[in-house]
Amino acid sequence: MHALKVWLRLATASERVKLAEYAGTKVSYLYFLSNPDAAYGRTATADLAGRLEAAAERIRAEGGEDVKRRLPKLLRTDMSPTCRGCAFAQRCLGDAAIASEFGYEAMPKEGALESS
Repeated sequence: MHALKVWLRLATASERVKLAEYAGTKVSYLYFLSNPDAAYGRTATADLAGRLEAAAERIRAEGGEDVKRRLPKLLRTDMSPTCRGCAFAQRCLGDAAIASEFGYEAMPKEGALESS
């Protein structure tokens, strides 16, 4: 599952709005980006992927430890093929340039978080 899709599912509605606002885009566009293989899907430019990475980290920092545990880090390499293929990103991020730290297999079913 796409890293952004996981992030959006785990985030609250206000966190999704903040992510879009801080990154200079719209929540609806985030859903296009989170489904790049769908007919309507899009991929992020390197610039937008960098803004999303910074915005997600800002939300994690503002939210404290609970939010840091709940929301995975978003890496620009998760969202942009250009960043993923960048030698500089691979040198700086190492293995994280290829896959983020969040275990997607452990993703709860949709709606499971609201019931807790």
